Amino acid sequence: MRHVGTDLVRPEGPAKVSGSALYVADLVVPGAWVGGCVRTDVACGELTGFERDPAFDFSRVVVVGPADIPGENVQALIVDDQPVLCARDVLHHGEPLLLVAAPDRATLHAALAAIRPKITPRTPLLDAELATHVFKSIAIDRGDVERVFAKPPAGARVFEGVYRTDSQEQLYIEPQGGIAWPPERDAGLPQRPHPSREARSAEQGRGRERSERGWASPVPEPAQKRDAEPDVAQARRPRRSSWAPKAPS
Repeated sequence: MRHVGTDLVRPEGPAKVSGSALYVADLVVPGAWVGGCVRTDVACGELTGFERDPAFDFSRVVVVGPADIPGENVQALIVDDQPVLCARDVLHHGEPLLLVAAPDRATLHAALAAIRPKITPRTPLLDAELATHVFKSIAIDRGDVERVFAKPPAGARVFEGVYRTDSQEQLYIEPQGGIAWPPERDAGLPQRPHPSREARSAEQGRGRERSERGWASPVPEPAQKRDAEPDVAQARRPRRSSWAPKAPS
């Protein structure tokens, strides 16, 4: 109880906010490829295809679309209603469409610039008051409200109005990222706020079945045996992600 009423310093906080902490994107893994996303530039629309710049040699990279996901194309969130990769209906700006992996960052940037999504824009609904879809509702019912309103107790006062509160979300000071070591199918170094949730999402994407005790093949903690460990001494900033994809078949 000695900490009650005192301001506690988050142990890793100073290093993260000062920029001295290392994230998975700062680790240099020998032979690892880097990955990025082709994303939408509109808030609402219909994806009809892609245009590829013929001047770029796409044999130098690996491109993954929704059809390449062996399991469910869905993010395992509170409700499974968000795809990993948009297949047709664009529902928000910046929605991921394709994953691209390249042997180096310069090639990755060139590949992303060489892919142009073809999207037929739709009029987005940007006013929550006009929305017809309720994402979440919580009803708090207690007592016989109608009876009390019909005959309020002596001296009671009734207040009527509409009350609003802003949405609340904690501010993460770490990114979501990971490093994988194929061909070890389940090997990986996760760094994310909700590892169990992302593990579930990964298993759904692989097409694994869920048993009563959990996922049939859960994503383990980072394995101890590695052919090549991350070289922290060679960490570079800034970096976005490190991804080692399977070779194209």
